[in-house]
Amino acid sequence: MPWSLCRHVERQAQLMGEMMERLGVDPVAAARRQHGTAFVQARTTCLLCRSISDCRRWIEGAPEAEHPSRFCPNMPFFESCLRY
Repeated sequence: MPWSLCRHVERQAQLMGEMMERLGVDPVAAARRQHGTAFVQARTTCLLCRSISDCRRWIEGAPEAEHPSRFCPNMPFFESCLRY
């Protein structure tokens, strides 16, 4: 696998983790949802996502950043795993 692809996978995994943390997603609940298959699907969705810039801006707290509900295809999954 080319190194650029490895770096992309690592960056996307990091963004997903940061997004989950900032939103208050319970990582255990996320990992258990549908016996782990929902998390795998969310990870795949993140790997293929084209909203990297929007995601990074929101994670970094940029004032002009839109809420992830406007650009993140994983929001329904994240919302289903929020800590209460």
